[in-house]
Amino acid sequence: AVLGNRNAILRGSPGGAIGTDLPIDECVAEAGPRRAEIEETLDTGLFAPRGPNRVGFAHRVYAEFLAARWLLRAEMSPERALGLLTHQDSVQGKIVPQLGETAAWLAAMNPAVLDILAQRDPEALIASDALIPDEGARSNLVGRILALAAEGSLRIRWPMVAGLDKLGHEGLAGQLRPYLPSEVRVEARRLAALPALK
Repeated sequence: AVLGNRNAILRGSPGGAIGTDLPIDECVAEAGPRRAEIEETLDTGLFAPRGPNRVGFAHRVYAEFLAARWLLRAEMSPERALGLLTHQDSVQGKIVPQLGETAAWLAAMNPAVLDILAQRDPEALIASDALIPDEGARSNLVGRILALAAEGSLRIRWPMVAGLDKLGHEGLAGQLRPYLPSEVRVEARRLAALPALK
């Protein structure tokens, strides 16, 4: 649903499908699940009605998490998996905003993806709801964000500020201290001061 821009699965005849519907028959693969198994899954709490003969994920986070899990299980290289989530016109490798949560879930599941994403698009990680489980990775992400702010390459936006809470780690105070003096660019000082203001 997330990767293919499909909003609903059509259980009825394909004649009633709209552009973002996925007819149930397209879900049945030769080596994959049978139609009865798919129908049974669609009757669980993961899905909710989207109109006559149509169902979709009950909450977008289910689709985002499962898309990330599928990318992980597909055993693609981190570069290829991120390539599916990256804006084609982005020289820096920025994630398509609508796929940010999927990218963050994938990063939480795969340390190699986390390392790449922390360098290319740290804002996508911070603005997401996915948690970064490793303390070292949180420290690296804080370092990258502060460095970008200090060089003037990072615009501070509210979703990013709200997401900073989840980056706490043992050495955070020591990591922030060098960015507090007045000779440091104002964006970096603001970011470094935020934990003290909460």
